[in-house]
Amino acid sequence: MVGDAPELDDAAVSAPLVRVDPNALTTTGGHIAAVFDLRRASVTALAAMRATPALSGLPLLLVAEGEVPDSVVTLLRADDAVALSDRSLRRRLAVVVELGRARAALVERTRLCRAVLDGVEVGVVTTNARGAVTFINRAAAALLEAAPDLSGVPVTQLLALSHAPEALLGPEVRRSIAYRLHTAEGLDLDLELVASRAESASTDRSGFFFVFRDVREEKRREADRARFERLAAMGTMVAGFAHEVRNPVAALRSLAEDLRDEGVSAPHVGLILQMVERIERLVRTSLQFGRPAAPKRAPRRPAHIASLALAEIRPRLRGHDGDIVLETEVELPEVNVDDRQVAQALVILLNNALDATGSPSRVTLRIRSVHLPSPSVRFEVIDDGPGVSRENLRRIFDPFFTTKPSGTGLGLSIAQQIVSENGARLEVTSALGGMTCFCIVVPIDGATLVASHSLPFVT
Repeated sequence: MVGDAPELDDAAVSAPLVRVDPNALTTTGGHIAAVFDLRRASVTALAAMRATPALSGLPLLLVAEGEVPDSVVTLLRADDAVALSDRSLRRRLAVVVELGRARAALVERTRLCRAVLDGVEVGVVTTNARGAVTFINRAAAALLEAAPDLSGVPVTQLLALSHAPEALLGPEVRRSIAYRLHTAEGLDLDLELVASRAESASTDRSGFFFVFRDVREEKRREADRARFERLAAMGTMVAGFAHEVRNPVAALRSLAEDLRDEGVSAPHVGLILQMVERIERLVRTSLQFGRPAAPKRAPRRPAHIASLALAEIRPRLRGHDGDIVLETEVELPEVNVDDRQVAQALVILLNNALDATGSPSRVTLRIRSVHLPSPSVRFEVIDDGPGVSRENLRRIFDPFFTTKPSGTGLGLSIAQQIVSENGARLEVTSALGGMTCFCIVVPIDGATLVASHSLPFVT
């Protein structure tokens, strides 16, 4: 209560009355209504109260006598009341208090709704009838890389829409749109966007809301699921074929070795043994691709996995100047994987990087943790070799696809299979003449990521 208003006391209404000095309006929130005694306080004090954040939005009871000046009327709102006599004072105060309680309940309900919308994993943006943003939730702000408070910004600008909401919907109340958002970094986000008109008793006051989600991962999963089904069928066929080939190849090796032991020095014998060794290597990798061992997953330290991979690759580095550069964060969370299998996948990636550069000092193994889009640990194998063309990126994980003269074309397929079986995903980004990065992304929140994909670097 601002001013004296001696007619009012704690018994005047079923709410506590707090008296505030009109010359010292510093007050905290928690009030439901305000009383201003114009008989004992100035219009200037009333204007100051309306400008005080903790009191500005409250329903107001103005206590006055005689005619209310126009300068005061301009400060009143529809939910305010004026009492010009003692007879109407308490009755009108009770009405204002009930209005304040209803307003407080509405404010609390609005806060709850905003908290719920902030907690969902889909983007939500609301606007007024003019298409100006009134609310953007946390998921939308993260997806759009926007500030959480964008009130007043046109939604056409925020979502890069070609039409205003009214024109976008036309006579429809709800419309689903396949939507692609271009980010400042030059990336394209494939979103599923649902635009709706907020239903209201007054059409001219209704606003709009937009619900959208990132469907890129879902599309990748669908594509990769179909791909893995094809690979599983191919793996079964390859394993059966490799099993049948293994016995005659072993017999061929035995015959060639017998010829060599009997003193036959023809150069064809050595060539036969070389070809047999190559066939046997292909058979071994084919069996590994077709019949992978089930992972024995347990919490493992990322640094330990890296040390296993580097120990296996170390013999290849003998005679070279320099070493593979290892970059790792000091504190990394444990990952729930089969450490030897993930280390095997890292060895495949490191060997490929060494083949591309020919120098260990141009290969970097970087281990770091990230929190977006979800908490994970990334094992990144980076090289500055010739890069991979866009055309080859589309086929890089296909079995038996290789650009190496003596390659089997199964290394990356096996690495991808290992990574997927351990609940992670394998990514590659590359550009001709630029850097190439193969990355094993291992979730640390228990979620399983099955997608594997390749993307060009954005230049």
